[in-house]
Amino acid sequence: MFKNNAALLALRQTLIDQAPPVVVPPPALIVEGRVTAHPKGFGFLRVDASTSYFITPNQMKHCLPGDLVRAKVIEEGEGKSNAEIEAILEQGMSQLLGTVRFKGENYFIVPENKVIKSWFFIPHSMRGDQKDGDVVKATITQHPFKSGKAQARISQTIGHESHKDIIWQVALARNEIAPRTVKSANDESTDFIADDEVVEDLRHLPFVTIDGESTQDMDDAVYAEKHPDKGWWLWKAIADVDSHLVPGSPVDRDALARGVTTYLPGMVVPMLPHSLSEREMSLVKGQIRNVLCAKMHIGRDGSLIESTFFPAIIVSRSKLTYQAVNEYVTGEFDLRDDEDVKASVQNLYWLSKARQVWRRCHALVTEDSRDYRLSVSDFELNSIISEERNDAHKLIEECAVVANVAYAQEMIRRGVPFISRRQSGFSEESFDKVKAIAKVLDVECPDAENPTFEQVYNLLSAVNQSDQEPLKLSMRSVMQRSEYSQHLGYHASLGLPEYATWTSPIRKFSDLINHRQMKAVLRGQPPMVIDDELVDTINQRTKAASRAEREVVKNLYCRHLSFRAAETFEAKVVNLRPKSVEVEIQGLGVRAKAPCMAFSTRDDIVTLNDVGTELSVNNHKILTLGQMVNVVFDLKKLEEQELEVSIRW
Repeated sequence: MFKNNAALLALRQTLIDQAPPVVVPPPALIVEGRVTAHPKGFGFLRVDASTSYFITPNQMKHCLPGDLVRAKVIEEGEGKSNAEIEAILEQGMSQLLGTVRFKGENYFIVPENKVIKSWFFIPHSMRGDQKDGDVVKATITQHPFKSGKAQARISQTIGHESHKDIIWQVALARNEIAPRTVKSANDESTDFIADDEVVEDLRHLPFVTIDGESTQDMDDAVYAEKHPDKGWWLWKAIADVDSHLVPGSPVDRDALARGVTTYLPGMVVPMLPHSLSEREMSLVKGQIRNVLCAKMHIGRDGSLIESTFFPAIIVSRSKLTYQAVNEYVTGEFDLRDDEDVKASVQNLYWLSKARQVWRRCHALVTEDSRDYRLSVSDFELNSIISEERNDAHKLIEECAVVANVAYAQEMIRRGVPFISRRQSGFSEESFDKVKAIAKVLDVECPDAENPTFEQVYNLLSAVNQSDQEPLKLSMRSVMQRSEYSQHLGYHASLGLPEYATWTSPIRKFSDLINHRQMKAVLRGQPPMVIDDELVDTINQRTKAASRAEREVVKNLYCRHLSFRAAETFEAKVVNLRPKSVEVEIQGLGVRAKAPCMAFSTRDDIVTLNDVGTELSVNNHKILTLGQMVNVVFDLKKLEEQELEVSIRW
């Protein structure tokens, strides 16, 4: 009876007409990106350089820093969006450092990285003889994504948190530097000098080593005499490592795995065993040693006129220190050595002065005049020693630089492959600043993609000659780090078109390779092929050693400064960024970060001028590079092993 009822049909149509339209929600935005974590428990999903989404603490329990994830963007209103993790596409971490903690019958690893809030459970089947408080390296066996619970297996026990040397051992473990070398077997020692090889006997020349007081691995000795046609003859004798080392042997492979001797405050991890590096190979006073020698004619103006390389035997006449040599050449004290040793040291001194003049006219010279050294005994910081770079330091530096230049030129002339030390100018992201500096100094701007040596040299020379400290500091902040390469290239900060190191084969595997290349040439043998993998390994291990050193130094400074947190320090502004300022603490030689948020608000506009020498807040200049300021260290940050200060205005 209601099927065709007109009234009901009319009512139905009215209801349809008055019903609100059905709103179909747009499909959820799905994004991919990397997870970054914050110490307070939340995180961000970085999609690209300008896009990121907030990750709640609850969501962060299911991911780890560095994870590549797929996530759904949830709109929270008022322009706020959160990321809801849907899948882990790539695990960002495979290993971690942490401390073992017992909780009842359960064993956990508490991550050293404070932004990781998950404790990693150690399953019963993976437990060993760990103790509560052991510092360990572990492999992650279960990601927390599915259950929110992470698991790990201990791969290395580094030491106990109570051990005095724990920060040293952690730094070595983090950078995969084994704390001890393999022992040298009796058959490691060998003589590579062929019966028919001509070896020059230089035992009559008064060679000396000049090093620090505690140095035992002396790998170079020097001697100089006046040249009959004005100028000097300079001999640079370098320890012949291959006289005691078989290429490809266990010790040789171990040396390559290290790449370099690691110098930490209060600890040295040698590239080669102590028995070789400090005794059999070291140019010990009074001992006959095989060497690879460079004989160079240095002109009166400091120019390198000619050079020859040859194998030889020498006897170091004296083990001199920088302090003793400096006191002698400056007339403070006499050397307790033979007259021919004194004459050689005097020649070395005047030769180095001539080289400094030549480099100022034809290359670039670093003007840093002071070094800082941490005096450590029994893994305790005794003092922070400020040392002036004296004439003895400059003497050895000039001898090394000219010998390295001579080596590179000789190998290029012969067409023999070698490992060069390159610094190719400026980082790409800083090119706008470089362009602005060139414009201020009215100098040709280097090409962005392929800057030539002449372009880079002319700009750096103009900066040095400008005598403007802010410009010098700004330029220093944009320079690339130097690295080893199997390809030819210039060294920008030295202002040299070619450069290669070969004077430290006991301490650097790159120098050992260059030694072997020169020796092969002198013997008429084919040199080895230097491939990308070899050079990459050397670069990686060299950087690892530097990271380990910086880590220990920072920890020691944090420990020392935690007792002086209320003290006001004078500091120099050495680098400016939109979010932070870097300062160098006077008298300590350490750098610290000062966040810009400490003197600006979220709504303030913080900017840098084009050349990067001035920082302004709301168009009001606040800081200039080179400016002296007073700072106070943040005690909480020091306890977290971070060097952070606030500027006292």
